[in-house]
Amino acid sequence: MRILRLDNWRQAAGEVLLIVVGILIALFVDSQWEQRKARQEETEILSQILESLKLDRTYLLEQLAIAERRLQLLNELRGHVAVGSPHTPELNDNFRAMRGWLVTEATAAPYDDLKSRGLDLISNQNLRQQLIMHYDRIIPRVEARDRIDQAQSLSEQHPYARTRFRFDGAPLNYGEIIRDPEFLYLLEHKIASTENRTIPIYQEAIRSNENLVSAIEREIGPPNH
Repeated sequence: MRILRLDNWRQAAGEVLLIVVGILIALFVDSQWEQRKARQEETEILSQILESLKLDRTYLLEQLAIAERRLQLLNELRGHVAVGSPHTPELNDNFRAMRGWLVTEATAAPYDDLKSRGLDLISNQNLRQQLIMHYDRIIPRVEARDRIDQAQSLSEQHPYARTRFRFDGAPLNYGEIIRDPEFLYLLEHKIASTENRTIPIYQEAIRSNENLVSAIEREIGPPNH
């Protein structure tokens, strides 16, 4: 009778153990599946961000080239005016450069999608911080710089040019313009803002973009990997 009860206890213990092992295996399999699913989702969103970053880099480089060309034209104009050289038709491009500004159009939709899902989807903490720095700090700085540049151009250079230049950039009275302190101030201000603020901010954004591209490629591996 005692032997029977002992056998029953052993059988019951064995059944409980099997149930526990089965539950643990099921939990492990479920955890592995969830991890693979999360990794797949992470890879997909990072791939989308990677493509948008590559598009943005091309655009940022184009904008930087425009800013650098503008600075060149403005410096040429300053040198031309400083020595009192006469007006030439080619100089009209230099005058027009005083009135221009840049407009940033970063592709942030994939990053916004990531934020809506939760930034914790990115398992690599350093990469997550790079994404936040690029999209939430650096790109907004570029956009803010563009807005300031636009506002200054519309409030200062454009009103001045409206009564002193033709539409093609030619000054109505070149001799008077190059001796006008207001014109000289506006020229120096545009040079300084382009050289010391606009160009460095775009350069920073391009470096950040390139570093982020490299970090994402290391994280998700080569295409079709």
